Amino acid sequence: MFRDPPAPQNHRPDPGAQPQPAPAARPRPAPAAQPASVAVARCCIDAYNRRDVEALRTLAHPDVEIDWSQSRSLRAGRYTGIDEVLRFYADDFEMFEAVTVEPEHLIEVGHSVVIPNVTRLRGREGIEVAARSTLALTVIDGKLSHVRLFQAPL
Repeated sequence: MFRDPPAPQNHRPDPGAQPQPAPAARPRPAPAAQPASVAVARCCIDAYNRRDVEALRTLAHPDVEIDWSQSRSLRAGRYTGIDEVLRFYADDFEMFEAVTVEPEHLIEVGHSVVIPNVTRLRGREGIEVAARSTLALTVIDGKLSHVRLFQAPL
């Protein structure tokens, strides 16, 4: 347990001493600028969670690829090109009443952002499930160019 140090035994305040001004507050450092790839990754997740297909189109490179080959779902595979990727997203939005990706961290590694996350899904019949995974998003020239899903086997 931490305690304040004891006051000196022989210290008496000088009755003629002038009050000392409080020390000046140290300026807080400005928040670090968010790296561009992390900002794009965050915008992609936010757009997906809002089901904003037009924002997803704007954020993605025309040759974007989704590698969902490690998925345990029936949709495991690779999806290439903006139209195929947007159909992939649209299928999610059609199958589920709600889909929300909740990032635990966004970790920049070169042009990629590694995102351990929990995805919560609610089916049309109200059944809710959650899945843990890690996404790796690659951002080149400010555009999402590649998404890869990492999912541990059962």
